[in-house]
Amino acid sequence: MAAELEASAQRARERGGHLAQAAFLHRAAELTPPGARRNGRILAACGAALTAGAPYRAEELLDLLTPDLGIAVLDAQAMRLRGFLSVMLGREGAVASLLKAALILSNSDPRARRDTLLEAFDAVSVVARIGTGMSALRVARAALDVPAVSDGPGEPDVADLLLAAHANLVAVGYVQAVPLMRRGLTAMQAEDAETGDAARWFLLGILLAVELWDIDALAACSERYSAAARRQGALRMLQAGAHGSATSELVYGRFAAAEAHFAEFKDVAAAISADLRFAVPSDVMLHAWRGDRDRTLAAVAAQAGPGAERPGGLQVQLARSALVLLELGHRRYAEAQAAGEIIFAEDPPHFGNGMLPDLVEAAVRNNDAAVARPALARLAERATASGTPWALGVLARSRALLASDDRAENLYLEAIGILKQTSLATELARAHLVYGEWLRRRRRRSDARDQLRTAHDMFVGMSAAAFAERARTELAATGERARRRDFGTAHDLTPQELRVAHLASQGATNQEIATELFISASTVEYHLRKVFRKLGVSSRKQLLHALPA
Repeated sequence: MAAELEASAQRARERGGHLAQAAFLHRAAELTPPGARRNGRILAACGAALTAGAPYRAEELLDLLTPDLGIAVLDAQAMRLRGFLSVMLGREGAVASLLKAALILSNSDPRARRDTLLEAFDAVSVVARIGTGMSALRVARAALDVPAVSDGPGEPDVADLLLAAHANLVAVGYVQAVPLMRRGLTAMQAEDAETGDAARWFLLGILLAVELWDIDALAACSERYSAAARRQGALRMLQAGAHGSATSELVYGRFAAAEAHFAEFKDVAAAISADLRFAVPSDVMLHAWRGDRDRTLAAVAAQAGPGAERPGGLQVQLARSALVLLELGHRRYAEAQAAGEIIFAEDPPHFGNGMLPDLVEAAVRNNDAAVARPALARLAERATASGTPWALGVLARSRALLASDDRAENLYLEAIGILKQTSLATELARAHLVYGEWLRRRRRRSDARDQLRTAHDMFVGMSAAAFAERARTELAATGERARRRDFGTAHDLTPQELRVAHLASQGATNQEIATELFISASTVEYHLRKVFRKLGVSSRKQLLHALPA
């Protein structure tokens, strides 16, 4: 009977998701006498529960293990699962547990060793408290010598590529890692999101898209894997996908859509009891783009301020990056430079690159070429190696800021030309802004007005309040008046209403929206009635134009 239940667990997952699989495996373990086979089934049930985003259920299962069997492989697997459980719950010691488990598994189970090291990279990226002596570099050094374990000849599988890419990025260098990062990201995009192994390492895959300045890959992967996660009930993958979608929508300049994805991220984090210290300030970049000083500074203080707990991972880097952007928008260039220099000195994976154009701009405006030039040199090396339109566009814009007058204009035009071919509205608007500022300082008022007006209109359209005010001030200095805009939330839509409205505007039915958001169709109808009233519309067709940018 136990063997039949174990065999049925995969079919149960296909019909009812990972929690159903965990339930079948748990029942199989209950019908198994104490010993190695029973422990193996408990560990499999625990793994399914973690994938489903049920860490406390996984912890209950781990407590059922028969102790002191003296089987090293099973002990290492239990250590590995406890480590990943700690990642989800924000507990200290996750990375140390995973590295120790990987060492034990190195001879007996090379595939499990590789997967454990991938989980360790996941941990150093997001966990709140890494632990004494733990770092991404330590994980990378442990991973560098791990051979590929793919079955058969040909291209290594996605897990092998992701491990090699992250290990080389951290321990060897960005330029050397670019080919591996491209291969890993390409494999991630080609993998079947429903059945492929890449779903387990989805976060590590989209972090490569961030490293490579590949916004379209980030958006496409996040959307595809999020859809698969909803169908499978894989909440942790859904959480990562929501954050990836929010990030791409931010760069595209679609802030309302980003807000809806950030709201989903927080909802899923709460549902799986994840580390809410990360979930709560996850939208700090959105606040910074909107120029919301109070909210941004509150999140920064909580995550990276003098009184903060000093967690590691994404929290601190999100907060620091948001601070640089906020101060740039508000024309507080010395403060932006100071915040950017901290990131530049640490050069953290996944955040060091994106901040470089901001630091160049802040230092140039602060008349500090000694800081701007090294930042530009690092940006030039990495953006050239990446070669994506996003990378090359911000590189040309940054080079223009430091160029001589006879070269600057061509570089500004190059940046605008590259970015116009993309959907990167925020980066394009900033290119128009700095070009307009440059033109005004050379007393070319008519030309400056064209650029500044374009930047101002783009920033207003996306509700980037601080940057819009910066463009308006520059425009006024050319002699043209631009009305100061009120960026208050006149629509007053809640995050859930925004999510419902966004999906409805894309043509989703009430039942489709209900399935995606884990609510009832009647609740969808209730939210839509409120949205129509607040926005003053009467049909779904009108929503697309009535929703805030």
